[in-house]
Amino acid sequence: MAHRALATSRKRLFDFLAILSLLLCLATVALWVRSHGWNDNLEHDSGAPGWMLSVEFSSEAGRLVIKIVEAPYPFSHSNGWLYYSVPNVVDWQDARFGYRYITDQANTIRCLWFPHWFPALLFAILPGIRLVKIVRARRRYRPGLCPHCGYDLRATPERCPECGTRG
Repeated sequence: MAHRALATSRKRLFDFLAILSLLLCLATVALWVRSHGWNDNLEHDSGAPGWMLSVEFSSEAGRLVIKIVEAPYPFSHSNGWLYYSVPNVVDWQDARFGYRYITDQANTIRCLWFPHWFPALLFAILPGIRLVKIVRARRRYRPGLCPHCGYDLRATPERCPECGTRG
């Protein structure tokens, strides 16, 4: 009995994660389409007075960009999150996947970018697995087939010769 409850809770958890993953996949595709006209940026600034640490998440020209900037900042800045959107002017023709580390005497910039299709593909894995399970289950529970293993029961309708389940 406990095994059945555990299996049910695992199935529910997998279904929840598959739905969440599907929503993230759809959001990534929508952001991908939007990125060809607009750059969307989510930025978090923090740090001590005179010093700034900025973490930026951007969607621009078909790519997701994560940028970390450490720099002296002579002006007062607000710590916290900032969202802004600007028309697309960035040219990323040479960038597919990449990492860039830039440093000079004062600034350090770390930048990682990858195309939108990469996380969209990753987010599509769980819904794909769930879809395969649904198709297999529908195929298995057709009339005339064993509900346990899917064996054809037309010759022996009272008992499955494959697994022994009563029909």
